[in-house]
Amino acid sequence: MPQVPQPSELRGDVRLLTLEMKEGGPTFSTAAWNRGEQPVHLLLSSDATLGEDTAPTPAATGKVSAAGQLSLKLPAEVAAAKLSPIDTEFTAGLEENLNAECTGDIKSSAAANSAGGLLTVGGGGVLLASPQPVFSVKDTNFNASGQAGTVLYVDKATTVEGTLICTLPVDDENSDTAKATLNMDLNLKAGWNSVVLSGSAKATQTGETAGQAEVTVTLASKELPKQWMAIYPENLGLGESESLSLGSLLR
Repeated sequence: MPQVPQPSELRGDVRLLTLEMKEGGPTFSTAAWNRGEQPVHLLLSSDATLGEDTAPTPAATGKVSAAGQLSLKLPAEVAAAKLSPIDTEFTAGLEENLNAECTGDIKSSAAANSAGGLLTVGGGGVLLASPQPVFSVKDTNFNASGQAGTVLYVDKATTVEGTLICTLPVDDENSDTAKATLNMDLNLKAGWNSVVLSGSAKATQTGETAGQAEVTVTLASKELPKQWMAIYPENLGLGESESLSLGSLLR
């Protein structure tokens, strides 16, 4: 299992993620931070916080400087009321949620309570520790890959590991097919941990034959990427009214 230093603060360069629609398909790029100094709030995401009726209270507050530098100190502890149990058995729940047939298994070594950390940035954006994603389209085929890092708090040490391969149901032999692979490789210590979600997706279709799609996602204990990406709806062509603020998602 990977041994990853536990973070006590979050720092790094921040850039803006943009999306342009071009003839060959959508293209991601990045731009220098140009929004001046903005506050950054660390929100907690768990079954406990998702059930709250009131707007979430930040667990910590930092900032992105006018020069595009993130600085946020993580709190020493998180209240037990904000935590929810990590499942000791993942397979059954995923099969039910995906309505899929799955092989493999994902399990945790010990019962623990956790909450994920979500960063919002002033002006209605979100922050992810992430390099620029890759997306390409050619005719009816596409490929995409990317990764995003964040922090996860647990109240006691545990590991979560295994692989699950799921095939989504199809109606008949002419329907599209899809396969999803989930890999988990987490070695969590009591307190804050850095975790990185990486994924790739591809889809192909030739002539009149049924299309095929494959998605692979891996969640692992890793040091966070040095680059932070600020994601604002207007930079993705969604319009300013489509706020991506994670605060609204947690209500």
